[in-house]
Amino acid sequence: MNDNIYYVYHWIRLDTNEPFYVGKGHGNRYKQTWWDIPTVRAIYKQFPTYSEIIENNLTEEKAFEREKYYITLYKKLGYNLINQTKGGLGALGTNWNLGRIPYNKGVPNYKIRQGNNPVARKVLCITTNKEFTNLKEAAFQYNTNNCNISACCRGKRKSAGKLNGKKLVWRYI
Repeated sequence: MNDNIYYVYHWIRLDTNEPFYVGKGHGNRYKQTWWDIPTVRAIYKQFPTYSEIIENNLTEEKAFEREKYYITLYKKLGYNLINQTKGGLGALGTNWNLGRIPYNKGVPNYKIRQGNNPVARKVLCITTNKEFTNLKEAAFQYNTNNCNISACCRGKRKSAGKLNGKKLVWRYI
């Protein structure tokens, strides 16, 4: 029996040409679009997407290892993956009800709470010179992740998000 039936795949948003999910599978898993995960379903319904196999002919163990590798690589490259784990676990330890929607712009039923957080800090997008009352508002406006904006404001990242190909630089105000 051949144990090399597994592969690693990713889903790509065609409007940004960026990956938003990395997974391990076999058979037709990479083609499945039933998406029982609300965040994935919202992206799939809202934007044109496609999936493709990145590596194949792997054992299950090797596929989990390579899934971890690609998730780590894509995150280092700044892609906002919706993967809830670092990979290699399958669905174990996954909590899909965290409410985090990295690709939130245009996703149905996504609302930003306004002004009720007394400790929320204002942020400035230095690239566009636009002020925002909080990180979520900024993330929504520029279709990026609020955690990445925060990391940029704290000096942990150089930029967070892009606008017309220009990297967005942030600071707290």
